[in-house]
Amino acid sequence: PNPTQGLRDCDAPRTDCDRLLAGETHLADADLRGCRPDRPVDVTDVLSLRGANLACSEIAFAGPAHALVDLSEANVDTSIVRVTGLSLDVNRTTLRNSALSTFGSSRVRANDSIFAETGLFISPTGEVVEGEPSPALDATRSNFSGVTIHEPPSSRPARVRIDRSSISASVFDVQLLALLGVNVSSSALAAVELDAQEVDISVSNIRTARGAFASSTLTDVIFEGCTELRFSDSEVSDVDVPTCPPEGFRAFRTELLGCNVAGGLELVESRYAAGVLGGGPASTLVSRGSEIDGVRFCDLGTAAFFDGAIRCVTCDEHAFMDGASVCVSGASLFERGCPAIELSLSCD
Repeated sequence: PNPTQGLRDCDAPRTDCDRLLAGETHLADADLRGCRPDRPVDVTDVLSLRGANLACSEIAFAGPAHALVDLSEANVDTSIVRVTGLSLDVNRTTLRNSALSTFGSSRVRANDSIFAETGLFISPTGEVVEGEPSPALDATRSNFSGVTIHEPPSSRPARVRIDRSSISASVFDVQLLALLGVNVSSSALAAVELDAQEVDISVSNIRTARGAFASSTLTDVIFEGCTELRFSDSEVSDVDVPTCPPEGFRAFRTELLGCNVAGGLELVESRYAAGVLGGGPASTLVSRGSEIDGVRFCDLGTAAFFDGAIRCVTCDEHAFMDGASVCVSGASLFERGCPAIELSLSCD
């Protein structure tokens, strides 16, 4: 019981809910507060609920791939919405303290929307007809705050694309994630494949098997694993990366400042400063036309320096495995603190 919850919140008249169940397709500004049908609403073409109030409701929609539920400019507060098969538009809609679940090839489109303290659950299961589009979530100019997006592994993963939006205090666990012009803070991002362009990520955790970052800024970020990471034209500071396979972490025209990298690093026309590099005999470093300045090498297996500059570096006692697998070709050495790197002055 909630003594402060009155008629205005959830106990709306049943008129519009009955009209929805009766099959009406034009219910703009409908009052669906507290509407909880005991069966899914069948949608064969377009169902307009633009501007509707779905506070405290629990409604399921089902239909073919070409069907659409227009839930634009609506209020979804403390509600549960389920869609199966069809498309759902939540443009300029606020979803707060709610749950949105999609099944099969359902697609969700959001533009200028607000997702607050809400769960989005993507289940690409059920009957999937050949030729139908893959399930998807496409959000543009939207705000995600305190949001959880979860997608279990499947043979037909959904495409999650966030464009020119903000993500804060949220958890994403999906298969294919694309970020474009997005600000991310205090969040956890997990994706089998993560493609990011012009993103700003701070104070966050990232888990991905294949991650690509272009023209991006990462600050105070922890990567939970490393199989393949690619950075280009980016700025990376105070970032921790666990052991990568040889050349698994590639930075092209990128600046790394104060980063802890366990190895498997390839630098191309980049700068790595004031960090710690190394994580065991399997760790590798290849530097091509790059600058390494103020870096501490710690238990690094092999290293090769082609052109570029090395200055003010320091070595732990067992750095470079006693220098047996280190070569320098065309690189300039200044104020070096690791005599072992001079053992081989040419690289085959």
